[in-house]
Amino acid sequence: MAIDASQDYQIEFYDLSNVDYASSFSSNNKSIFEESKSSSAVETSVSRSNDSKYTLVTNCKYKLVSRIENTVIYVNVDED
Repeated sequence: MAIDASQDYQIEFYDLSNVDYASSFSSNNKSIFEESKSSSAVETSVSRSNDSKYTLVTNCKYKLVSRIENTVIYVNVDED
């Protein structure tokens, strides 16, 4: 996990115990990201059986939650 003191960025990597838990974790974080959407937000979402990827650019932030099987990466950084 990497978080700077000013919380301009947060990057986390998880190797979770099983695919169901990883899928639930990803969905939950996607929902949290969606709550921060502004009217000018740009988002992408792809979901398949073993992987998913969600990106959101809003309020000068880039947010990503990506899962491949039971591995998840979570990113919440300044858009720059």
